[in-house]
Amino acid sequence: MNRLKLALLFFTIITPAISLAQNISATYTIERNVVVGSKTVTLNLQGYYYKKGNKYIYWERPLYLSKYPNGEITVVNGENNLTSYALNKDSIQMLFFHDYDSLITRQGLYNEYQRGITEYPFEADRSNEWIYEAKTKTINGLKCQLAINPGQWRVWFCVDMPTKTSLHSLQGLPGLVVEADCLPTNEHYSLINYDMSTPIKEGIFTPDAFKGHMDKGGLLKNISHQSKKTKAEKQQELLNQN
Repeated sequence: MNRLKLALLFFTIITPAISLAQNISATYTIERNVVVGSKTVTLNLQGYYYKKGNKYIYWERPLYLSKYPNGEITVVNGENNLTSYALNKDSIQMLFFHDYDSLITRQGLYNEYQRGITEYPFEADRSNEWIYEAKTKTINGLKCQLAINPGQWRVWFCVDMPTKTSLHSLQGLPGLVVEADCLPTNEHYSLINYDMSTPIKEGIFTPDAFKGHMDKGGLLKNISHQSKKTKAEKQQELLNQN
């Protein structure tokens, strides 16, 4: 039995029969490690996640500006040798919205240049490529399972809070992310609180960033489908290489 089948069997053993939560509000602490000259500096942010029915939105706010109010880190590497690192000073960053009724996602505000919002249609079954491990641990009273997106993400999620999209644009996980590590950016995410009973105002899903110009992107297909090639496609690739 392969690892994925084992993990799916594992789900049936540990997961009670539950209905999809209509509302989830969650807050995360984020630690981002950046290398400035000869030093590693930890930047603190806070993430905000909301789910209402089939709508999801996530964004981040910087906490590091209280320590670096001018938006710059300067490190002394040696005598008269300074290295500077520019910080994103905007109050809203890393904005991701998904609507599974209209199959539309809006994404943007990624970096210090505040890349604008782009709207994309996406396939209903779109998912990151997850490897589910048969490992569990309890985090702040929540029973979590490990999933890995190779080279990108390592996450602990809780199936007792079912979702289609978690923080950032992580799609396909069957439960809310409780802890996560983004490997390329050296960021660690920790869930600090959540609420499944308080009504969520509709305005949460229409921030000011959506009221201006939005670029239009192409269809976002299921990532796992894109990576799987038929035998004929693989043979054709080999022929093209010769």
